[in-house]
Amino acid sequence: MAIVTDFSQLLFVVIVALLGIPVLGSAMISVLVAHINGHLGTKLGENSLVIFSGLGTIVHELSHAGMALLFGHKIDDMRLLQRPFVGDHAGRMGYVSHVWTPGNIYQQMGNFFIGIAPVFGISGAIALITEWLWPALFDLVDLRWDVFLTEPWWRIVIWVLLTVNLGLGMHLSRADWRGAWTGVMLYISLLVILASILAIMGVDYILISQMLLVPIVLFFSIFIGTIGVLWLIVTVLI
Repeated sequence: MAIVTDFSQLLFVVIVALLGIPVLGSAMISVLVAHINGHLGTKLGENSLVIFSGLGTIVHELSHAGMALLFGHKIDDMRLLQRPFVGDHAGRMGYVSHVWTPGNIYQQMGNFFIGIAPVFGISGAIALITEWLWPALFDLVDLRWDVFLTEPWWRIVIWVLLTVNLGLGMHLSRADWRGAWTGVMLYISLLVILASILAIMGVDYILISQMLLVPIVLFFSIFIGTIGVLWLIVTVLI
């Protein structure tokens, strides 16, 4: 009974850390970004989104494409950036069309990662830009108000502009979510296998919580909080 209980606890932590939190966090980010983009489109014109989130859209689509190639999908068409309401674009600022073999388990599971890839691709891009322009922000332990004095003002301004533009590309479309769900059951099966291996190795669920759950929760909390502040600023000032 103790073995079953330990495995259940371990499986719960693994699924929450590697599936529940990423899905919930991505959904919350998508909702906030969709509201921001909708507000900007209403106030400043639909094509203003190309200006405010063009870079984010490019990284968004490249994230889909890169993950699709990683999982062996064939990309048959791709647009990194386009005006959303011109011709037959149907509101899409970009897209990646890819095909996969339904009987291929690896490719089918890849649909989950392909669907949510932009959240992590854009997060990675923001991390790189931060390391380049404002590395003091990574010192979370000693972060104080004087962090604004660590870099010239122009570097901070560029950081803000690039980060906002990238952040506004984090929205996952309905097509992204539909694609992700086609691979979610296979991904859950992989997590069950992972939890089983960890249980056999005698790994404690508390250790996994510290190594996986806490950092992942912190990661999404930071981005959700940041996007939330951006939503408040945009809705109040524009």
